[in-house]
Amino acid sequence: MIHYTCDRCHRSIDTDEGPRYIVHIDVEVVAVEPVLDIEEEVVDYLSDLNDALEQESLASAICDETDEPLDYLHDALSRGDDIDHLDSAFSPSHPAGMLDEDTDPIPPSFDLCPQCYAQYMKNPLSRERSLKLHFSNN
Repeated sequence: MIHYTCDRCHRSIDTDEGPRYIVHIDVEVVAVEPVLDIEEEVVDYLSDLNDALEQESLASAICDETDEPLDYLHDALSRGDDIDHLDSAFSPSHPAGMLDEDTDPIPPSFDLCPQCYAQYMKNPLSRERSLKLHFSNN
């Protein structure tokens, strides 16, 4: 038999006597993109294309016409050569900021008894409420 305990008041929850409430909390990062000036939006596509072509010509100069790039990499690795200078296109890379499914955090969940659930629904963030004083208009 599975025993449940309220995560707020630590009382045992008997599912035969009443409901058990589960609260899931999902937090997301919302990034506001900065406003770019018109000068910053100008991208030199020809320069980027020229850089890409230069890197490709360097990679093809390293490899013989008959060799495949992977054959060159295999030979370089078997000789123990340093291949860090090669373009990152030769090796698969993991996108920055992306998490594997195995490492993604599991959203927390909490078991609540009916009394604690009622309190949670009244004040989900558990903020202290300020006392409102009503003064007469004297």
